[in-house]
Amino acid sequence: MARDKHFVTLGDAINQFLERNNLQSKINEVKLSETWETLVGTAIKAHTNELYIKEKTLYVKVDSSVVRQEINFMKRRLADKINKAFNSQMIEQIIVL
Repeated sequence: MARDKHFVTLGDAINQFLERNNLQSKINEVKLSETWETLVGTAIKAHTNELYIKEKTLYVKVDSSVVRQEINFMKRRLADKINKAFNSQMIEQIIVL
């Protein structure tokens, strides 16, 4: 049976809805928060107060100058690690606050 070009799968429809309403980045933020400890370790996670993504930039708010410096040293590697974990180019840069 040939598929009519006007029909889309449910998965595609959901993805289109998420993209149109800018919800995918919020979902990615939640998923990133859930996997943050795995990506950066217990010590950095303990000093991370907030994570959010805006226009492919990850903002990381921390409460320690030592952790801020550590994340600054590993920005590129961390962005690559996140993109690999999410199988997408969702992070282009990281700003530590």
